[in-house]
Amino acid sequence: MEADLLAELEQFYREAIQHPPDSPAEEIKRAYFVPPEQHFHRGFEVHRFEGGSRHWFYEDRNRWNVVGIGGDEFIYYKNELVWIHQYNGFVTVPVQEEDIRNFLHRALYAPRTFFRPHGPRIHTEDDWAYACDMQGDLTAFEGKERILCA
Repeated sequence: MEADLLAELEQFYREAIQHPPDSPAEEIKRAYFVPPEQHFHRGFEVHRFEGGSRHWFYEDRNRWNVVGIGGDEFIYYKNELVWIHQYNGFVTVPVQEEDIRNFLHRALYAPRTFFRPHGPRIHTEDDWAYACDMQGDLTAFEGKERILCA
């Protein structure tokens, strides 16, 4: 991918992850949630974001079940898939699904001072902590996330 298009992709991705589906009303036109029963991938939660000056589109699909979460992030440019990120995780201790889901959502959409795919290095709230150890950049990366609860 050419350098200027990669830079634009990074800028668009930053914008998309800064606009979660529960954004203020004036942003809803560009960031929205598709209920699982209305999406063709039944049972998945879907976050979509449209924007950018050159026809960018972002979609994050995730699905929770009794043992964890799995999902994909997609970025399209002029209706062509140009970037994908697959993720999955599992729960190792008893915890309320809604509690961990809400915390993870806040951690992943927490403001960041620098760019990195997925979540921040560290995010803490009360008895919860999120940590992401990642190597690489937007073109190729891998990482490990952990959520800890006291």
